[in-house]
Amino acid sequence: MGWGAIAYVVCVIPFAVFGLLTDESLLLADVIVAPTMLAAVLLFFGAMIRTAVLLPRDFDRLYRRARWLGIVAGAAGFPILTYPAFIAVSRLGQYAKMRDGGEPDTAE
Repeated sequence: MGWGAIAYVVCVIPFAVFGLLTDESLLLADVIVAPTMLAAVLLFFGAMIRTAVLLPRDFDRLYRRARWLGIVAGAAGFPILTYPAFIAVSRLGQYAKMRDGGEPDTAE
């Protein structure tokens, strides 16, 4: 999800920058807010990628973080990331249940 979102942002940003640069007047808010929001979004998706890479090594410590990152990504990325985030969080919960010795839910 993180890589897909970064690819989406990379495709959308040139259009936003073009719109800012071709506007008649460039406001200070446009100069400050747009890069700040872009940095926040890229940091969030970078955290998703880093958590996904480290999750198999230290599942017990990173389970809650991975779950919350998926939930926030689904909410913030509505409607594009909502369904993939739902699937990811659901499968993460099934895996945690399997690790604890329970039977996973097979109905999806």
